[in-house]
Amino acid sequence: MLSPLAKIPHELLFPGFILLIFIIAYTVARRRADLLKRLESVFPGRTFLRWFVPTFEGMCDAFAFSVRLTGGGKNNPPRLNVIMRAPVAMRMTIRKEGAFFSIGKSLGLLKDVRINDPLFDSEFIISAADDDAAVRYLSASGKKDGIRRVFNAGYALLTFKDGEIKAEKTYYTVADIGPDALADVVRSLAVLARDLQ
Repeated sequence: MLSPLAKIPHELLFPGFILLIFIIAYTVARRRADLLKRLESVFPGRTFLRWFVPTFEGMCDAFAFSVRLTGGGKNNPPRLNVIMRAPVAMRMTIRKEGAFFSIGKSLGLLKDVRINDPLFDSEFIISAADDDAAVRYLSASGKKDGIRRVFNAGYALLTFKDGEIKAEKTYYTVADIGPDALADVVRSLAVLARDLQ
């Protein structure tokens, strides 16, 4: 007895398989977009799919922002990116201090800006194109607390460049994309976006 697949012409198997993969990918992306849509109850904005990437674009404290959920792949984990558009004139990257980065620092492979706050300097590794500008920025009121809130939410990287501040988290969970969790990170990025030169 022949299987049902044996009755399908071979010319249709490959296109049918591609169509099935497309449908599955779209369904997964649509479900993620539906979860992200809950953010519309907190901020004015809209949720949509951009090339299978669930995206929310909205406003917070007069700053435009977006939240993107990228799917994973081989050698590329799924990522949650919260991006605040702001007049960023400096280039800076902030990471949580860790063993891997400490080794890089001790070998002189990683530049670390010191802001003369021992606790903050021990918590984070700061790389900046202009050390003095980074120190001035991080000395302003509320900036260090905003950065701590983003990292306490489990984000691994914070970058300032090209007119935006981006917080990135890998391997996010459904709780991470809940409206309350995202609203806290968005509001923290809005604090970081204020008074940028």
